Amino acid sequence: MSTIFVAIESIRSNVNALNKLGHSFDRVVLASSRSRAMEELATTAQTVDAVLIGIKEKITPQLLESMPRLRAIASISTGTDHIAIEAAEQRDIALLTAPGANSRAVAEHALTLALALTKQVFPGNRACRTGLDWAGLPHLPRRLSGQQVGLVGAGATARELIQLLRPFKCLIKISTRDAATHSDLSDSVDFCSLEEVFSVCSVVSLHLPLTSKTLGLIDGKLIKRLPEGAILINVSRLKLFDIPSVLAALDERADIRLGIDDLSLKEAGFCKLGSDRILTTPHVAGLTVETLRRMEDIVVDKLVGLFHRG
Repeated sequence: MSTIFVAIESIRSNVNALNKLGHSFDRVVLASSRSRAMEELATTAQTVDAVLIGIKEKITPQLLESMPRLRAIASISTGTDHIAIEAAEQRDIALLTAPGANSRAVAEHALTLALALTKQVFPGNRACRTGLDWAGLPHLPRRLSGQQVGLVGAGATARELIQLLRPFKCLIKISTRDAATHSDLSDSVDFCSLEEVFSVCSVVSLHLPLTSKTLGLIDGKLIKRLPEGAILINVSRLKLFDIPSVLAALDERADIRLGIDDLSLKEAGFCKLGSDRILTTPHVAGLTVETLRRMEDIVVDKLVGLFHRG
């Protein structure tokens, strides 16, 4: 008897995906709630052949040891930093995700944060509500059009953002480890070093996966290179920052504003910067109604294909 444990509550409303799981597995165990999913998984771990999770569910080496029958980890995500990949690969456990499925949504979110910060949208809203009007603005808005915009990374989300920026006629600079693999972009962007991106661009947007090579890549020295009044957008992972040195640099550079999309920002110390300097969202850049359904469908189809072949 094959069993899949489903931690994602939203799958209940995806009738097509749920029916496919029902036809492919003898038993589909749905968590009673997202908050209790991992506790409930532990009680059925011995019989589970596959798990369907999201980024909130951490698959540790210890948890993998408790699931001797596990053949697949399916995650409604594009990344895998919440999964003990090495331990899973040692057991030939399949890792199924939906890379690229939410790239447009992430790019839209990055642009939204950049525009909101450039145009002083939230301070302006507060200024109107308090009756201060212009006097309530900490800075005058600026325009995005014609600015130098730096992208760190040249993957799917960065490419989508390049498309969205075209009407603004921005001068786009990209820092990537291997520019030769992105030669198709050479006519529309300038490839340069990470240091140059941070030194000359008035808006910098991060588009990197979190890996051992990118962990803490953005440090305080880079932050201090940013031009006066620059905006830094992070729609990837908070841990791309070397958090202590970044926060220290931001204390020195009160002119820099940030837009960050991730979880636990308050605990990390970023919310102390104040609402005029930082605009935060809880890791929802790629989590629109449309992209969530698309990722569910992609990952479930991969699961069904794997178990049909098996």
